Amino acid sequence: MKRPLLWFLILATLLLLLWGGSRTWQRQQDHQAALAEDQLVRQNPRLRLSHDEVMRVHPQQLPLQMAISGTVRPRHHASVRAQYGGEVLDLQVREGERVVQGQVLFRIAAPDAAARLQQASQQAQAALAEQHVAQRHAENHRALAAHGFISETALRNAESSLKAAQATYRAAMAGVDVARKSVEDSRAQSPLSGVVATRHVQPHEVVNAGEAVLDIVDLRSFELHASLPAQDSTQVAMGQAAQLQVEGTSHTLPAEVVRVSPMAQAGSRTIAVYLRIQTPSPTDADAASTVPPLQLRDGLFARGTITTGQVQALALPPSAIRNDKPQPYVLWLQADADNPGTGHYTVRHRPVQPDARVLVEDVAWQIVQGLEAGTPVLLAGAGLLQDGTPVQLDAVDAAADGTSATAQP
Repeated sequence: MKRPLLWFLILATLLLLLWGGSRTWQRQQDHQAALAEDQLVRQNPRLRLSHDEVMRVHPQQLPLQMAISGTVRPRHHASVRAQYGGEVLDLQVREGERVVQGQVLFRIAAPDAAARLQQASQQAQAALAEQHVAQRHAENHRALAAHGFISETALRNAESSLKAAQATYRAAMAGVDVARKSVEDSRAQSPLSGVVATRHVQPHEVVNAGEAVLDIVDLRSFELHASLPAQDSTQVAMGQAAQLQVEGTSHTLPAEVVRVSPMAQAGSRTIAVYLRIQTPSPTDADAASTVPPLQLRDGLFARGTITTGQVQALALPPSAIRNDKPQPYVLWLQADADNPGTGHYTVRHRPVQPDARVLVEDVAWQIVQGLEAGTPVLLAGAGLLQDGTPVQLDAVDAAADGTSATAQP
């Protein structure tokens, strides 16, 4: 009985020693693993991110808008030029003064034109007198021929003389019209009602034929003259609406595309686009307002946007698209599958294809392809992080489906 008991005690002791050694070894392994994990964390600390640095992209109904800028020009304007050379007389109007259509603005001293008119008038009177004589001769010859006193040949000669006298008179009257037109051209009339924009010469200066003397503009209607790159002009069509803001003012004016040039300008390869500006009419409320009404002027600079359509797409702030690689890419967050709900993520680089850029309430958004709906993307405020960087979202942000609140265009 003593020998089996001894072996039992020995075996129990060995089992206890083996169990205690295994427990000690397990604790050591756990301790070493904890030390290794702590060292890994120390070597690769997780960057903490806030909700302001992360957004989740979702499909949005976005207006396709295109930025445009140009110069404000009157729709109706004219340059009054001298029809022929001479001294400028009776030039009374100055810049800023109003004129009406048909008003005589100045005249060119042309004594030779008046003399030519008088000469042509005298020649016409002489031709008229010759026509009267030839007419009386023709009537007399007809009466004599009717009674057989003269031959048929003499009658035909008289009628031919009458026709020649009539043609001579018509030619003389044409000369009078030409001379009178020269006199009328010496008096320049306003082709439209408006305001004098520029006076190029002073009274009594001598000008050449075709030289500009006055520029007149109609300030009741305006257009925006703008230029677009050839690749952007394909999206612009007549009738599209636009919103414009004149430089130096807070007024926003509606406009409409009315003309698009069919060809690109040489050198710049741009397309000319013209927008009719809808200027507001004054109302009683405007009269009571302390803000002065907007008065457009020729040559003002304006910028705005043209709405070319709508599209359902994913969009990001342009600054969220990184361009330090040959292909544009974004930084997105990959959730830690081993620790869900802990706010642990890994930064990944994903190439994207930028599409059209749109403006929503004066804020630019870039339409992108290559992302799925709901993808969490880092904004520019997070900085440039390497692929594989571990990050930690704030507890409040991690509770909201693993990302921050969605940023809506």
